[in-house]
Amino acid sequence: MDSESNGMVTYDLLTGDSSLFELDRITGSLTLKRSVTNPQPRYQLTIRATDEAIQSQRKSSEFYLMVLGVSEESSVNGLSFENPRYKGSIYENEPVASSILTVTATLDQPQDNYNIEYYITNITSSDGKLQNRLFDIDVKRGSLSTAAILDREMNAWDFHIEVHAILVSARGLYTASTMVRTNFFKF
Repeated sequence: MDSESNGMVTYDLLTGDSSLFELDRITGSLTLKRSVTNPQPRYQLTIRATDEAIQSQRKSSEFYLMVLGVSEESSVNGLSFENPRYKGSIYENEPVASSILTVTATLDQPQDNYNIEYYITNITSSDGKLQNRLFDIDVKRGSLSTAAILDREMNAWDFHIEVHAILVSARGLYTASTMVRTNFFKF
């Protein structure tokens, strides 16, 4: 870590749809500028990070991004979670990778050779503050577990975890979301 302005990194969107994506030059946060009604299957972006030191270094990375939409209605596209909301709990100071619960999404009309994948898209404390990566989910099984040791000194006991299920098939892209509320208890 360099001190003062030497440690500052700035970000630039080199290639990609700048009318759709906005990259915060200071934080590197990538956001949508507008809603997307008919997303492309994927977007190709190139982002450059520049160290602002006197002898600056630049690194760029090319990646592909999918923009997914989820309706508030359950099962609007045939994919839905067994429960619209899940609740789990775990004791304080459990080891990393301790299991909390499993979420399950199903397809109304099963297709041949399909897989549903699960992703955590957002973790907030009960007061709405964004949290670090405290939880993991098994992409194939939907098993939610700890990614860090939960400690009461974190000043948060309850967490809201947004989970998305995604199925890509020959018939199209299917998505669904659910909310998991989890808390931990002191021994």
